[in-house]
Amino acid sequence: MKKVAFFITSTGWGGLEMNTIKLAQQFVKLNYFVLFIAAENTKLHEEAAAIFSSIKTIKYPKKYFDFKSAYRLSKILKQEKINNVLIINNRDIDLLSITKRFFLNNLKIIYQQQMQIGVNKKDIIHTTRYKNLQYWISPLPYLKKQVIEKTKFPAEKIKIIPLGIEVNKFVERTYTKEEALQKLNITTKAILIGIIGRIDRKKGQDFLIRALHELRKSNADFELLIFGSPTLHESDAQLYFAELKNLVAAEKMENIIHFRDYSKDVKLFYDAIDIFVIASYGETCGTVIIEAMASKLPIIASNTGGNPELLGNGKFGLLYKYDNINSFCQKAEWIFLHKEEAKEMAELAQKNAVKNYSQTGVATQIIELINNS
Repeated sequence: MKKVAFFITSTGWGGLEMNTIKLAQQFVKLNYFVLFIAAENTKLHEEAAAIFSSIKTIKYPKKYFDFKSAYRLSKILKQEKINNVLIINNRDIDLLSITKRFFLNNLKIIYQQQMQIGVNKKDIIHTTRYKNLQYWISPLPYLKKQVIEKTKFPAEKIKIIPLGIEVNKFVERTYTKEEALQKLNITTKAILIGIIGRIDRKKGQDFLIRALHELRKSNADFELLIFGSPTLHESDAQLYFAELKNLVAAEKMENIIHFRDYSKDVKLFYDAIDIFVIASYGETCGTVIIEAMASKLPIIASNTGGNPELLGNGKFGLLYKYDNINSFCQKAEWIFLHKEEAKEMAELAQKNAVKNYSQTGVATQIIELINNS
C-alpha cells in the first residue's frame, strides 16, 4: 500500500483544519496509508485521532530553525517508512525543509497553498527553503500568479488544483427548508440571508447587520442567519461577539437576526437559507462558497481575494464592492426582483461545483503528483 503523511501544526480549528482532515480521508478511500501528524494538545489532533488509525504528535515547533523538531519528525517518518509528505500550513514549510535537507534527503514535500502571499519572498532564505518543495499546489490561477511574482519558485512546479468538498453532500438536500428552520428554531416567511463561519472581525458579520438595517428600508422582507461561534479563549473574538449582540439590540433587530452556534451539521444552515453571503476581506479560496454553489444557492460575495475567480467573475454569483452597503443592497434587491435569473445562475453554479470541486477528484490529482515525483 502506498503511504503519505499529512503534516499540520495549526492550533486553530476552522476551514483549513477541517478541510485537511477531509482530504486525508479521501486518500484513505483511495487505498493510501495515511499517517496524520499534528501538534499535541490541539483541537485538530483531537478530531483527527477519532478518525485515523495512524496518528502522531509533535510539540508545537518554533517558527524557524527548529532542528530538534525536524530531527524528531525525521525519526517518525523513517520508522513509518514514509517518503511523501503533504503540508498545508505555510508555517510548516521551514520545519519540513530542514527535515529534508539535514535528516531525510529522499523526502518529497508537496505544499498545498491556502493563504495568499503577502510580501515579496524572493530573498535567499525563502528561496533556499522553497527549493526543498517537490511541488507547490495553488487552488486558483491568481494564487499561482502571486507565487510567480513574489517568489523564485519554478513556475513549472506550481500546479493549480482546487480545494475540494464532499459535493454530493451539498447537492442532495438533507432537510426541506421548513425542517431546517424548525431545527434551528427560526420562524419566518422572509427571505433568509445566511453567513457561516467563526465569529471574527475579519469575517464581516457586523457589515451584514448594518446592511440588513438598510435593506429593510425597502419593500423587500429580509432576515439574517449568523451561523458560527467565536473562538474559545480568544478575548477579541468574544468582545466582537458582544459588540454584534449590542449592535442588533441598538437597532431593535432581535426578531430578524438569528444567531446560531456552529454545528457540524452545516446542512441545517445551507438548507435553511435563501441567499448565501460571504462578507470577509481577502478570503483566499473560500470553500464555503463552493459549498453554497453545490447547494444551488444564490450567492453574494465581496469582490476580493479568490471570490471573483470562484464565482466566474459574476457568472455563478454576484459580486459587490467590499464594505460598501449600497453595493451589497443592490445585489440583494436584484435577487429579490429577478428570482428566475437568480435561480438560473444558482443552477449554473451547482453544475460548476459538481464538475470541478469534488474532493475525490482533488485527491486523485494530488496523488498523480505524488506518483510523478
